[in-house]
Amino acid sequence: IRSKTKFWQMIGRGTRLCEDLLGVGQDKDKFLIFDFCNNFEFFRMNPKGFKGNLGQTLSERIFNLKLDLVKELQDLRYSDEEYVSHRNELLKDLIEDVNNLNEDNFMVKINLKYVEKYKNKNEWQSLGAISTQDIKEHISPLISKLKDDEFAKRFDILMYTIELANLQGNNATRPIKSVIETSESLSKLGTIPQIQEQKYIIDKV
Repeated sequence: IRSKTKFWQMIGRGTRLCEDLLGVGQDKDKFLIFDFCNNFEFFRMNPKGFKGNLGQTLSERIFNLKLDLVKELQDLRYSDEEYVSHRNELLKDLIEDVNNLNEDNFMVKINLKYVEKYKNKNEWQSLGAISTQDIKEHISPLISKLKDDEFAKRFDILMYTIELANLQGNNATRPIKSVIETSESLSKLGTIPQIQEQKYIIDKV
């Protein structure tokens, strides 16, 4: 059970009153719940439960884009030092994210087999369709970086999307347009020190 409504319906049915259950005048006065699937622990960690077809978090999207880039950069075409260095940097980020997962977390415990597996750098050296799918299904949803700036995350998503599209030979008109619009908006805030520091990059865009 992962739905909050179904969880409480289940509890409600089990705790429902029942007159004369044990004989005339002997009403139901107690109940016992066998929680073989750790539902109580799940809802302690996730009080609102999970709804079907949840969208990916920004952190999950970034993780998946980095994963796709790492897989794409395996190709022999990208054996130059610059590409290899970039892949290693992305790979380092991914493995670091996996190693930072809290193994006391209920959802991490459920996927612990995959978490332990992909802490090992060797498991990332030759990513195939199956291993990539396993990571996206069992690791990516666990990734969370609550302290990161949302604007920065969205910009990272745009940049990684453009990069991946370029490697795959796909069209990236929309994300490129978004980056240009963002840089134009930032250029109007030139009195902010952090933006002044990035003036060269903003002007270049």
